[in-house]
Amino acid sequence: MKRRRRHPHDEETRNALRGRRITSSMLRMASLLMYDELVPASVRDALKSALSRPAHEQKAGLTSVASLLYTETGIDCGDVLELMGLTEAHACT
Repeated sequence: MKRRRRHPHDEETRNALRGRRITSSMLRMASLLMYDELVPASVRDALKSALSRPAHEQKAGLTSVASLLYTETGIDCGDVLELMGLTEAHACT
């Protein structure tokens, strides 16, 4: 089966690239939190574990980390979700 070559101005391509950039930048932010001493050790450990999972399992791990970070720090839920690269559809509880 021959792969369809996408034109750089194709809307589907732009959306795929935009999503990829958002995901990678958010994962970089989450990766930085692993080394921040202001982040509780339990959250850093959970984050290391979540990011070491295969890509298709990371979202579930990051959801757990978001809940833990919210519970342990009291940071606004929306901010926690943004740090983890998650959407409002994910709960902090």
